[in-house]
Amino acid sequence: MKKLFLHVIILSFFFTFPAGAQDVTRNIMQFQIGQRYEYVGDYRNALEIYLALHKRNPRNYTYFDAVTRCLANLKKFDQLLSFIQQQIDQNPQNLQYRVKFGTALLQKGEEKNAEQYWNELLARNRKNSSLYRMIAQAWMMNRKFDKGVEIYNRGRRELGKDSLFALELAQLHTYQLNYDLAAEEYLKFVRQNPNRLSYVSARFASFKGDFQTYEQVTSVLQRWIKREPEVISYRKLFADFLISFANYSDAFSQVEQIERLRQEQKAKEKPGAELFRFGKTMDAEKQYSLAEKSFTLVLEKYASFVNRSQVEYELARSVYLQKKFKQALQQFDLVSRKFPKSNWSLEAQLTRGDIFLHQLFMPDSAAGVFKKILRLFPKNDKRTLALIALGDVEVVRQNLTAAENYYNQALHVTVRNTGLKTELRIKCNLKLAEVAFFKKNFDQAQKYLNAILQNNRRNLSNVFINDALELLLLIDENAAQYHDALGRYADALLLLRQKQLKRAAHEFESILQTDPDAPLTPKSLLKSAQLKEDLGDYLSAVMVYQKILARYPENSLCDLSLWNMGQLYENKIRDVSKAIENYEQILYKYPDSILTDKARKRIRELEGKS
Repeated sequence: MKKLFLHVIILSFFFTFPAGAQDVTRNIMQFQIGQRYEYVGDYRNALEIYLALHKRNPRNYTYFDAVTRCLANLKKFDQLLSFIQQQIDQNPQNLQYRVKFGTALLQKGEEKNAEQYWNELLARNRKNSSLYRMIAQAWMMNRKFDKGVEIYNRGRRELGKDSLFALELAQLHTYQLNYDLAAEEYLKFVRQNPNRLSYVSARFASFKGDFQTYEQVTSVLQRWIKREPEVISYRKLFADFLISFANYSDAFSQVEQIERLRQEQKAKEKPGAELFRFGKTMDAEKQYSLAEKSFTLVLEKYASFVNRSQVEYELARSVYLQKKFKQALQQFDLVSRKFPKSNWSLEAQLTRGDIFLHQLFMPDSAAGVFKKILRLFPKNDKRTLALIALGDVEVVRQNLTAAENYYNQALHVTVRNTGLKTELRIKCNLKLAEVAFFKKNFDQAQKYLNAILQNNRRNLSNVFINDALELLLLIDENAAQYHDALGRYADALLLLRQKQLKRAAHEFESILQTDPDAPLTPKSLLKSAQLKEDLGDYLSAVMVYQKILARYPENSLCDLSLWNMGQLYENKIRDVSKAIENYEQILYKYPDSILTDKARKRIRELEGKS
């Protein structure tokens, strides 16, 4: 059918083509038709068109190449060789045709003849770097990577340039998994031009991540650094490579050396910039201790570093992420006092309030911080976050009406940044829906949630929208028939917000006794079990997980319950055999679970230790 369609295209083309149209337009359209034939595997009709084009334009290499492709696909190798030889006779100085002749021999299966032909060609053109490249690429296109390496190295010897073809050889060695040889070539490539550093660093990071690769490449990098210790590019590559293999401490040592060399060489790069970048990288890698160390060094050793306010903030944040909350409070307060009008001061105060509210559970202190933000930053868009946070404080204080008022204020604040405005509106509506839920006004909660989902259907990756969807489903499934159970679930969730973990766990679990058939009951049991874990009551948590498995064996939460039990037995109760047993149950009972791969991995590792 496709071929018939193409025939129709050709006929319509010839009958409708306007008289006097330029030849170049005709050629382009005919070539496109040939390409369509070739695409569907109709090489005979494609060849007919390409030959006609070549006859009219014998010096056009694109048409020539198209003819050779079709002849090769049709396995008409004698005709192909004859066709290429005609071109050689007509264009004796064009080496592309001669390389193509060797390729045709290779495609025909005459590898030795192809090699001999190319060797003779190279012997007559020993100093032509382009010819070495064309022949090496021809070998590569036919999966003869060793031959490609051999040609490139021959070109180097003949031309006396050790770094010639460095990138091509690096890529070839990578295909062959010879990472040490690839590293050598990439370093030569960088030595030619240090601006290639980012590209090469990305290539190093893509190397297969096993210990042998690490040792091979590390050895090469160390040798180059020892030979040329003043070259910063090599150390930068080494640091990035060490990070890609999670050797963060050695990477930090290289970064320190880079900073020292840049000072000695009076480089244009601002002192401390490399350490700051490393700190940000460690933050992304969740190596917060090293991030803290890096930011501290920037502040101590490089007084002239321009963005000190950001460094101070990042230092405080790295302390916070290590859960050193009291120290973090001091660091964030230092940021606010040193840079009182900066955006970093605002971010620092928001985080201080968050620590007081969610980590130390000091709602009065949190409220003081958030009210201070409203005073100090009356026109900043992010002050809306302080209003929302004050609503959260009132939820903790069990003053839901006051919380609702703060959320409504936040909803109606003028925000100039369009993206932030959308985000804040979603968050405010979700908060209002939660307050209505806690008040057991489920209809009102649904209205808020539906407003979120109707206006943001294309943004389902947003975490607040996912939370809204989850809460809406919970209400839809339970409000009509299991209104009381949903109310008790709301009470338990409010207790959880107020950090009354034992009471919340009890309330969640008690729903099983009153409403075992409610769709929300398995979910409430899961929350109870997770809270018991948080409280350190691991055996009670296991018992609740077992209730889920026993009462609701087909529920979608069963695989997660088994995984959580396995984790408890493995990491808290220290019973390896029980851990393996739970992981195996995931494989046997829930083979389609997204947790099967993780469970299989844990089984292998635990069995290897036993």
